[in-house]
Amino acid sequence: MIGLELRKLFRQQRLSNCFIILLLLMIGSLEISIYGQHQYQTKNVDNFKKYLTAYQATTPINTAKDLEQLQLRKFANNALVKDDAQQAQAIAYKAMNSRRPWLNYSGDILMTNLHAGEVEATRKELHYLKQHQLTANMPLTILTNPKTATTNSISNDGLTYFANLSKRYYTKGLDQIWFWAKIGGIFIALAVLNLFLGDILSGEWANRTNHLAWLNLNGVKTSRIMMTKFLIHFFSAISLLIITTIVFLIYAMFRTGLGNLAYPVQNWQLGSMVKTPYFWLTANEDANYFAPFQIVFKPLSGYLAQFLLFIIALCLLNSALTIFINYLTKNGLITLIIMTLLPLGYFILPTGKTPLQFLNFDWLATGYLNYFNRTTSNLFNQVMLIMMLCAMILLAIPLCWCLRKEGKSNA
Repeated sequence: MIGLELRKLFRQQRLSNCFIILLLLMIGSLEISIYGQHQYQTKNVDNFKKYLTAYQATTPINTAKDLEQLQLRKFANNALVKDDAQQAQAIAYKAMNSRRPWLNYSGDILMTNLHAGEVEATRKELHYLKQHQLTANMPLTILTNPKTATTNSISNDGLTYFANLSKRYYTKGLDQIWFWAKIGGIFIALAVLNLFLGDILSGEWANRTNHLAWLNLNGVKTSRIMMTKFLIHFFSAISLLIITTIVFLIYAMFRTGLGNLAYPVQNWQLGSMVKTPYFWLTANEDANYFAPFQIVFKPLSGYLAQFLLFIIALCLLNSALTIFINYLTKNGLITLIIMTLLPLGYFILPTGKTPLQFLNFDWLATGYLNYFNRTTSNLFNQVMLIMMLCAMILLAIPLCWCLRKEGKSNA
């Protein structure tokens, strides 16, 4: 029966059309990132030129140290113009470990007005890159976090500079998957999947001949059909995502490269207080903003492995919810609309102190959600378990109704 259902989906071209749309979205996202990075690079070069001119005009060169600082900024500007990642990274590492840290055209003014650990996080990231002999993605930017927008005290004059200096683009294959994980891209993928598979069960009632009744007359029980549809929906969704991602990564490999699984990802975990080398009075307080949690860095490989587990659990929940809604409505058009719009609610509904916060994979995987809720529990494992339990309940409810009706009819 599973073979028959798959042949029907192929004959209706649902799987192939879904694959094409998913692939176009993935490639489009990569191309937009590449274009954005190019535009961003141009803005950074222009901003650095203005900053360097102002620095030379306002900073007296009286000592050898003053001259060294000017030369470092000139070297950093040349590295940015030439897109020389290794040179830029070496200069940035030195600059971020000085008493007056700066990155590209940031200067003291921007750095001293960041209060949620951004400066310390940027310093740690550069240290991680150097320690593991990794090349930074260009152009180098200040590392922000969810608290940055509400805690910084940057003046209006500096906001434009900071917006450019803190914006990151993900132009490699694996980096794009990282980007999708951060912004909730899986929910867009679920909406596309549900657009083609969202009426997988209710469509049986929509036919003029009522295909489900015909199957019942031929000894095929509704409960069996329901389980078959659930398995088809779940494994089709997982297969489409895997195959599309593989094809995308092949495209990205030839376009810009795959990236590095060892690249550092910002995480939050319990840690001891840190002492910074910086000169301003609140530097240590800023660096320990999330205490008792501290910003640490872990490789991208672990982050993406967790993302894969999250996708599997979310697809399981999505498939169970699809069967549940299909059985309740028994109307193909209504179920398609509901199941297509439902995942997009993630981008519309508030995620603050609501259950939706636990569907924010980036917060969940990096440990920021632990800080947000002031807990040291393993929230990732708990959320995975809850999603699987919810999936089982959603599937069990219509299945029990069917079995009950079948029991009465047999009696």
